[in-house]
Amino acid sequence: MFLAKAARLRAVLVILREDAETERALKELGERQGIEKVSLAVMPDGPKDYKLSKEADVTVVVYDRYKVEANHAFRKGELNDRAVETILADISKVVARKR
Repeated sequence: MFLAKAARLRAVLVILREDAETERALKELGERQGIEKVSLAVMPDGPKDYKLSKEADVTVVVYDRYKVEANHAFRKGELNDRAVETILADISKVVARKR
């Protein structure tokens, strides 16, 4: 957690849908879980510059100052320990440049 604070890391969750029920459910989840440091959004296509895949179950985008540094899309079941290591390596590269 200290690294995240020192590097000023943030997280954003975007659900690629647009309907009132999903938006309400996400808002309730955020309130129920006390989520404060993660932005939660419901958008049909996501932010345009992130090039999110609608076929992916999960997409992790690493960006710095609105510039995408890495984009990892995973089908259902593909987000595993090895994939997380790759994502963390990309995050570490961005953090290292900030020091």
